[in-house]
Amino acid sequence: MKKNLFVIILFFIVTILGLYSCTKSSGFPGEAGQNGNTIISGAGIPNFSVGVKGDYFVDTIGKVLWGPKNTANWGAGLALVGPTGLPGKSTLSGAGAPATALGNNGDFYIDIAAKVLYGPKTAAGWGAGTSMIGATGATGATGATGSTGAAGTPAQVIYSPWITSPSLSRDTTIDGTCVRVRDFAAPSLSATILNQGVMITYFRVGSIGPYALPYTSDAGGATNSINCIYRQQNIIVYRHTFNTCRFNSGIAPAFPGQPVMINIPQSLEYRYVLIPGLIAGGRSANFATMSYEDVCKLFSINP
Repeated sequence: MKKNLFVIILFFIVTILGLYSCTKSSGFPGEAGQNGNTIISGAGIPNFSVGVKGDYFVDTIGKVLWGPKNTANWGAGLALVGPTGLPGKSTLSGAGAPATALGNNGDFYIDIAAKVLYGPKTAAGWGAGTSMIGATGATGATGATGSTGAAGTPAQVIYSPWITSPSLSRDTTIDGTCVRVRDFAAPSLSATILNQGVMITYFRVGSIGPYALPYTSDAGGATNSINCIYRQQNIIVYRHTFNTCRFNSGIAPAFPGQPVMINIPQSLEYRYVLIPGLIAGGRSANFATMSYEDVCKLFSINP
């Protein structure tokens, strides 16, 4: 029994010593660290009361960096913006040679019309230009002859039926001459016929006529002429009364007896004949001396 009690007491003492040896004591407090420094910003030079020793200050207006602050002041500022650089060079362009006053020294100029490069400009001017287009190359070899095309359809004379102008009469001037005009469609009057063919226009009034244009008469009590102007897919008929530009009787005469311009009646009928350039004899025939019947017979037109 005594032996067991001794073992228990010994175990208790060892346990207490073990627990005591694992406990650590607290160390002494360290010294306080120095305050950190700050970069401050504001408009204008910093007041000395702003910030603490070691701080920096950015003047957002003057773009100046001040600091580090010391016990006396902020020190000398350092500019954050460098000096103004030299003007940059430009490449200008326009139609024709550049004017002397255009651009600055060192600039270039491109004449877009002649494809010439000038520059760099100096105090003496733009100098001689340099062509941007190379020399014409040598003529290439002649290509092989192509195969013969299929035979085309023979050209045919085109003619209209007798028609009236659907447009209203209009007063205007042509080359400074006062005229009355009407017009009507000619769908087959192409650019090719205008450039290479022959056009003839006839008019009639009921059973009177037909007459080829141009036509001059004293109809209406004054000498006047009727003629036409050919445009693509359209024919303009105009009437000019000699020695007058009075479109109506309300206009005072320029001299005693000056006539009023003669109208182009809606009842006038027109017929045009279009002769393509490929028609045999079409351009060589003298249609001015041929009657309407002769032209119809020549081209097998039903009168």
